[in-house]
Amino acid sequence: MPAMQHSKAIRELAVARIRSGGAPLLDLAREYGVSTNTLRAWMRESNLRLRSQEEARRAAASLS
Repeated sequence: MPAMQHSKAIRELAVARIRSGGAPLLDLAREYGVSTNTLRAWMRESNLRLRSQEEARRAAASLS
């Protein structure tokens, strides 16, 4: 069976739910049909994007 692809919106929703602490990681993994490692990878990707955005904001602010 091929791996299931989740849209960016679904991944972002899952990450937001993880950050809110509303449900255990294992429960969310089951709900989204992925492993806990996949959810952790989504969190890492999200954290990298947030850091990049913050660095870009700081760089832009230092130029003005």
